[in-house]
Parts: sequence; C-alpha cells; structure tokens
Amino acid sequence: MTLICGLPNAGKTTYSQRFNEVIHLDDFPRNKFLNCNAYVSTQEDCVVEGIYNLRCRRLRLLESYHGSAPRICIWIDTPLEERLKRETRGRPSSVINSGFQPPTLDEGWDEIIIVRNNYE
Repeated sequence: MTLICGLPNAGKTTYSQRFNEVIHLDDFPRNKFLNCNAYVSTQEDCVVEGIYNLRCRRLRLLESYHGSAPRICIWIDTPLEERLKRETRGRPSSVINSGFQPPTLDEGWDEIIIVRNNYE
C-alpha cells in the first residue's frame, strides 16, 4: 500500500500519475477519510493520494489496510511560496499553509520517501 501525501498544491496528483491506478481522497466527497479507509480495507495493494497531513489520519489509514504489500509513504514536500503560486481554486492561504506532521517509521510504514520540490 502506497500513500502519496502532502499539503495542498504540493504536486501529489501530478506525482501520482506515475502509477496505473490511484485512489484519490477527493473522490470520496462525504466523510472522505472514513470512506477511503473502508475502501482501502478491501484492497490487497493500492495507491492512495491525499493530504493526510496529520499523523492520526495516516494511522487510521494504516489500521484499515489488511493487505500484505509493503506500506510505503511518499511525502511531497513543496515550499509554501510555490504552493501559493499554484493555487487556482480560490482557497485561502491558511488552507494552503495548514500544518503538516511529517510521517515517521513508528507510524507503521515500511519505507518513507520524501520528494522535495525545491523551486528557487
């Protein structure tokens, strides 16, 4: 199971195009996290893409997954200035700059990959 996470406008969806099938958190309009976790619980292997900025949300996702595939977290880390430039939905800067708790191995990941988009 692979999770692609990061703050809004970090480049998660663009990065997720590398995979054949991706479960996008935004595809679950009501109770996003709950419904996505329920779907993931039925999968043997899957790729999930979404903000997942809080440790507790990532833990719930991991707890719901019962497959045997390695648990990989890919964190797309993009500077605030670049994420603000990419904003096209009219979201306030407070949403774009919401807090992010970096993933850690003690959450239950087998591997964490950090993709740093350093635009300078």
